[in-house]
Amino acid sequence: MDPWDAALITIDTTRFATCTEMETGVYQCTDSGRIPVRDDSQLAQQPFAPPQLAEIARMLVNGPQAGRTVHILLIDVVSTVEASVAAGGRGLEQSLRNARHDAEWLILPIDPFEERPDEFTSKLDDACVSSVTRLRFG
Repeated sequence: MDPWDAALITIDTTRFATCTEMETGVYQCTDSGRIPVRDDSQLAQQPFAPPQLAEIARMLVNGPQAGRTVHILLIDVVSTVEASVAAGGRGLEQSLRNARHDAEWLILPIDPFEERPDEFTSKLDDACVSSVTRLRFG
């Protein structure tokens, strides 16, 4: 795999099991977990599973947590900042310009990590990833 500096990941929200708007631009979604991976050739097709991590990836995908429901918070930054401005928020003009320029969304895990309940897991089923574009700067 060629080196890269950043990645643009497109998420297909229709692949989530549920997605509920909690407030303007803030969605709580659930994902029922990925299909177990059987061999390294399937792992090579996953967006972020370089060959040297194949065993770790297989353990995470096929381990005791496989198929578990994962909770994710999606934030449409443009809608959220616009709602804040409409509610009287001040000093958000530059943030709103930036969010509009980038069509910015945030994806945040909201399940506690088993080994460290004070941290949140970064698990996101790659079945909801519809494309990955790797970018190289400079």
